[in-house]
Amino acid sequence: MSSSANPPLNILIADDSSVVRRYLERWLQNAAVPLTTFEVADGDACREELIGGRFDIAFVDVNMPGSSGLEAIAEAREAGSATFVVVVSTSSEAEKLQAARDLNVYEYLSKPFTEPDVHAIIDNYMRFRTPTSVLVVDDSSAVRLVIGRVLHDSIFNLQVEDVADGKSALAAYEARRHDIVFLDANMPGLHGIETLELLKRLNDQVKVVLITASRSSDLANSFRWLGVRDVLHKPFYPKDVDLALHVLFDLKLPSLGTNAEQAEEGEQEIVFELKLPDDGADAGGAAAETDKQTQPVET
Repeated sequence: MSSSANPPLNILIADDSSVVRRYLERWLQNAAVPLTTFEVADGDACREELIGGRFDIAFVDVNMPGSSGLEAIAEAREAGSATFVVVVSTSSEAEKLQAARDLNVYEYLSKPFTEPDVHAIIDNYMRFRTPTSVLVVDDSSAVRLVIGRVLHDSIFNLQVEDVADGKSALAAYEARRHDIVFLDANMPGLHGIETLELLKRLNDQVKVVLITASRSSDLANSFRWLGVRDVLHKPFYPKDVDLALHVLFDLKLPSLGTNAEQAEEGEQEIVFELKLPDDGADAGGAAAETDKQTQPVET
């Protein structure tokens, strides 16, 4: 991936071990993107640097003098820090993993980790920053509205366009060649599978995510036979959209990701929990009631 259009990444390394800091700094400098690093050796300094907000990525050890790494991250999050954080540790107890998830940590690297592990994280981060055009195709305006908000909360930089039917989808895709199409399976006029067949005539490599309320394995298999790699069941969450996009872009899945083990084993059906309004629901009301991942939209 070309990095010429991107400014250098600012990366924080927080670890009390000088050996770990030295290896991380060396591996990061070998990455395929320009970057600068800054090192601290205790949790209190880590907290202050995170709160300062000048870093794109932070590699944070769990066990450090002063505040622990997780405590430093928690206090920084409370102060408004949105830094992309990777936790490193010699231990991976369930409670620490859950604490990292609760703090919106992207990855939990267990020591010893390797240079390719570090480079995969940098590569993923650069993919997240890359503008990605998305076409949402669904005949319900309320559903399109809520899906748009869910996509907006993705870790990926998604630029979303939506249309209400297959014919409009074909015209929009032919004009703009979106990176990803989220396609409803059941629509009036051109059905989802007919729309997909015509999209593939325009571009045989089109990346399509099927969205459906149906749990029919026959339906999912019909779309997979046509090249669909992911089936998202309504309703759904931003973090699970992120998992689907990791799969579509062949990115290494984070160990903290939802259903990561199943996805690595080839199970691509991803279940979501955000309630969507039915087709008769008021779109404006749906938007007002949606609160990212925690507040469901009631029908």
